[in-house]
Amino acid sequence: MHKYMYTKITQLKLQDIYLLRVLLLNLTVQVFFVTTDCTPQASSLKRKGYKKTTRKQTSKTKGRQGKRGRGRKLKQTTPLSDSSDENCGICGKPEKSEEDWICCDICSIWYHRDCVGLEDETSWLTETTIDDIEEPDATKYINLLKDKIVIDQFPLKIKIIITSEFATPIAFDRIESHYSHPAKVVLTQNNLSKFYDDLIDKFKAWVDQFQERGSGFDFNSIKSVQVKLYKYEYQRASSYIPLQFKSKNIINVQNKNDNKCFLWSILAYLYPVVKNKQRVTNYKEYEDEISMKGIEYPVAKEDIPKVEKQNNLIINVFALKDQTNKQTLYPIYVSNKESEKCYVVDLLYIENNGNAHYCLIKDLDSFMCDNNGHKQFTCRNCIQGFQREETLEKHKKICYDYEPCRTIMPEPGKNILEFNNHHFKNRLPFVIYCDFEACNIPMQSCTPDPDKSYTKPISKQK
Repeated sequence: MHKYMYTKITQLKLQDIYLLRVLLLNLTVQVFFVTTDCTPQASSLKRKGYKKTTRKQTSKTKGRQGKRGRGRKLKQTTPLSDSSDENCGICGKPEKSEEDWICCDICSIWYHRDCVGLEDETSWLTETTIDDIEEPDATKYINLLKDKIVIDQFPLKIKIIITSEFATPIAFDRIESHYSHPAKVVLTQNNLSKFYDDLIDKFKAWVDQFQERGSGFDFNSIKSVQVKLYKYEYQRASSYIPLQFKSKNIINVQNKNDNKCFLWSILAYLYPVVKNKQRVTNYKEYEDEISMKGIEYPVAKEDIPKVEKQNNLIINVFALKDQTNKQTLYPIYVSNKESEKCYVVDLLYIENNGNAHYCLIKDLDSFMCDNNGHKQFTCRNCIQGFQREETLEKHKKICYDYEPCRTIMPEPGKNILEFNNHHFKNRLPFVIYCDFEACNIPMQSCTPDPDKSYTKPISKQK
């Protein structure tokens, strides 16, 4: 019998655990449990379980060594798959020169960095841990944290992970918990104050939610803060890309010689033509009607608020998850301006082979009509359709308090939640039943005759 036995288990039942326990008691076998997230298919979707580790550089693997992480030899551990140690666990292709590799800490299989979808290490600016601030109050701590974080260039993405200590007031037990603030894009120095204000609000809400769980632990202090700074590149749209579906509600201006598809799409809405709507020459004479002062071509999503302010417009931008299916539309920018005097321009953002392009959506409601051709009133913030405009207006009062997103309903068969972990249920030591349906009102009555049997009313129930 082999000294090591590797077992891949996707589902464990209670009887399987008993059998496994007997196996471990009677045989000197070491069993390693590997979840299904360690398969090559799941490796390209999840980051958890991966560490920035590269193979030890040899004459064969020259160029694989990364900038961080410790070296590790693959042959020290037998992989769970049939992939050779010279091939990627996802694409199956062999090594290439000057290419980074990633090793999974769970199954020790090597993958190309691009195959697992991890960012290149050159996209990192800095990663620091701050633990020298002694301040128990969370708000004051984060205000002191501002002076510790040094930022030299903009725009960038900031991600902050706060390690906090919670303690019980009676037993003096202490535990640590981590709050991970979502990565945010900071365009200029002026946006930092808004970022820190949002960090304080979200962190306090997380602390309150932690304390309301009933564990008895109260917030004590912040132990350390991990700050990660990433490079950020504007998402820009440039030259012409043909559509992969047909729609009468899309005007795709064919700007093959410039990067002004954003401008031509807006002019196509403000100055419509009857024939040849896709030609740039139909809108050349109106080019100066739109003020693009301080805006660089191709136009980035972050520059759209400037265009709105300079031209008194309301601009919304949408994209397609599937470039061939208009029903996969989702919002990427929804204007927060509200004015009946402004023109509302809806743009479609499409991508192909690293290139991007803006198109005009003439009528979003007609574009998102159902399969029967019935027009619906569409919420631009969540792409939810309604049959009546009054219902849409009521919905918008609630929906626009949240970030733009697309509502995705669960698939049939996966839309019912059931409790299956019955083995976790325990009997309670006692149960109290209370009935508050009646109130006992005291009553006064005559003194009964002690020589006769009697019933004395003392209260009346209501």
